Amino acid sequence: MQLKGYSQLISFNKTYGHYELLDGAASGCEIKGQGYVIDQGVTLQTTDSGYINLLFTDYNGDSIYSKIFAESNLALISYKIKQLKNNNLALICFKRIANQNDLTGYLYKLNMLGDTIFTKQLPTNYTRTLLNDFCETHEGGFIITGYAQNHVGNTLQQSQLYIVKTDSLGNKLWDTLIGNNVDWEEGHGIVELEDSSFIVAGYRYKAGNGTYEGIGLKFDKNNKLLWSKKYNNGNSSFSGLIKLKTENMILYGGKLISVGPPVDGDILMTKIDTGGNVIWSKTYGIGTLPDGAFCGTVTNLPNDEYILAGGNNNLGQNKQVGWFARFDSAVLPYTDAVGRQCPCITMLAILIV
Repeated sequence: MQLKGYSQLISFNKTYGHYELLDGAASGCEIKGQGYVIDQGVTLQTTDSGYINLLFTDYNGDSIYSKIFAESNLALISYKIKQLKNNNLALICFKRIANQNDLTGYLYKLNMLGDTIFTKQLPTNYTRTLLNDFCETHEGGFIITGYAQNHVGNTLQQSQLYIVKTDSLGNKLWDTLIGNNVDWEEGHGIVELEDSSFIVAGYRYKAGNGTYEGIGLKFDKNNKLLWSKKYNNGNSSFSGLIKLKTENMILYGGKLISVGPPVDGDILMTKIDTGGNVIWSKTYGIGTLPDGAFCGTVTNLPNDEYILAGGNNNLGQNKQVGWFARFDSAVLPYTDAVGRQCPCITMLAILIV
């Protein structure tokens, strides 16, 4: 399916940053009644270091103030920020000593103004840890996923999918590793269900044949594995998941079609129920180079509608294309002209950047 662009009403279009720095928006969220916070990852171009810059804006996107988190001789790279039920904020990041490859995952809890309430290193017993996604639990704590690695002698082992659960103060209640130390496994999305169980989505890179497969796991609140499944075997991966209002899930990411050159890939979406059973799975894309879905939301949308955003890195002009689309809740997707099953798109915008 070829995504087609439609004119969308733009409320504002703002650019933030400094030309001498490498800026980017790692994530962002609304601060209810106040505006937005943009989680900018900032890297100094001439040194092996960086810092976190949280930019607070009003609802028009105009900058109000910023909060900077920096440490001497450390690169701080943030991955995700969210507002909590009590209106505080939480973000996950990693710290890296300059000129070294070791990564350490951290959880920050902030108030609405960005002032630090606490910071916690999670975990403390692995050589390299990268935290990719988190959600607030019904108990007021956090459940976080990513990956962890250890050295054996001078050799860094393959990554294992990492999950850690904390209390409201960020203290670890339990953690677990998933993997066989042969393949590379990572967690990229996590949600909690109404019964306090949770589902993780990510991928496994199979070192033996160099292919990827999307994976999903479900645990109860006490770290008991309820099921583990692989999806779309054959060069596919998940970069996140969305919990719909029916508690079905959309697992989203990308599927590699050919290794090229040029490499070709499509956006991958798989809808599952709470038992991990596939309701439907489909791919679609733009152009001939890799497409992917990188983030999604259902905030304030009716029924099981959702919005996905992603990117495509070519329009025949050596440019990147950003896209976002709103989808309805159709269980049975329609089939396009070349026989691929596609979800129903109710809105789409494409941004050339």
